[in-house]
Amino acid sequence: MKQIEILILLNILLLSTSLFGQVFEPICIGEKMIFDSKILKQEREIFIKIPENYENIDLEFPVHYVLDGEIIFNSYSAIAELKAQNDEIPEAIIVGIPNIDRGYDLNPKANGVNFLDFMTTELIPYIDNRYRTNENRVLVGYSMAGNFVVYTLLTGQELFNIFLSGSPYRLDMYKSELIDSFTNNLKTKKTLYTSIGSIDQTKQLEFFNTFCSRFGQENNDLLNFKYEVVVNRDHNNNFLINWQDGLDYIYRDWTKDGDK
Repeated sequence: MKQIEILILLNILLLSTSLFGQVFEPICIGEKMIFDSKILKQEREIFIKIPENYENIDLEFPVHYVLDGEIIFNSYSAIAELKAQNDEIPEAIIVGIPNIDRGYDLNPKANGVNFLDFMTTELIPYIDNRYRTNENRVLVGYSMAGNFVVYTLLTGQELFNIFLSGSPYRLDMYKSELIDSFTNNLKTKKTLYTSIGSIDQTKQLEFFNTFCSRFGQENNDLLNFKYEVVVNRDHNNNFLINWQDGLDYIYRDWTKDGDK
């Protein structure tokens, strides 16, 4: 009887070992660094994901700068990686910029000027110095960050050439005079894709359609622009479609042997 009990106990121990003695390892999709910004006078977390075969090939890569990094870095990186695996877009370095004070930093009327200065004079040079990058930089933002993407485009920043803006809010702040000034002074090729859900807030839809209709009137060979109102999507569920359709439009002419 005691032998049977001992055998049962040994079996339980062996079963427990097989269930709980597995080796688990974390899945790492990128790295986090602390960036000491002199312009913002604060330390900022930065998330960075490089292509899986970065160390094995001698290529330069485009960089996607993703605002609201603490929220959308993982999901945006997954979509970009999947599309790259399917040869729909080039492999890219993804840089996520988490918020400390979203309403302050991403507001052009608050700290937006300094935040953009931080990106263009501190962060981008650092990334270009540390990694093999090319001249193609995509700025990605949604909602308030989507507005900041449009703001960055209209200020004529030369370091970004591709802009992906999802459900941008309060586009009424950009008047015809600013749009005309931007177009008349455009010197390099720019691409903007933006979309909004058809059941987003009524006022935001009005602002979006007014801005896009006005912006779409600009006739400049250096400007590629597309906007869409996505049926049956609201403000909270348009972001994945925005990224997928936006990347499709941005890289519609790209081939694996191309130069984008």
